[in-house]
Amino acid sequence: MLDCVAHMIIVIENPKETVRVALSYMGNHLSACRADAGFAAPTDTVYTPLSEYCNETTRPPSVEKLVLSNQHDVM
Repeated sequence: MLDCVAHMIIVIENPKETVRVALSYMGNHLSACRADAGFAAPTDTVYTPLSEYCNETTRPPSVEKLVLSNQHDVM
């Protein structure tokens, strides 16, 4: 975890890279196939992932270019 935090501090000026480092860490430690992160206010109509982690072994479909309704119940 300290390595992850140190890496995030190094790239802190690049939000997309900082999120990518965090997603990679979480994905690897939780054995996730895919994870994404982004930021949207409740009033925003769409959610666009800022960054995505995809496990190289399972190769899940990417949602990097996907735009989702931020008003959907699960969002």
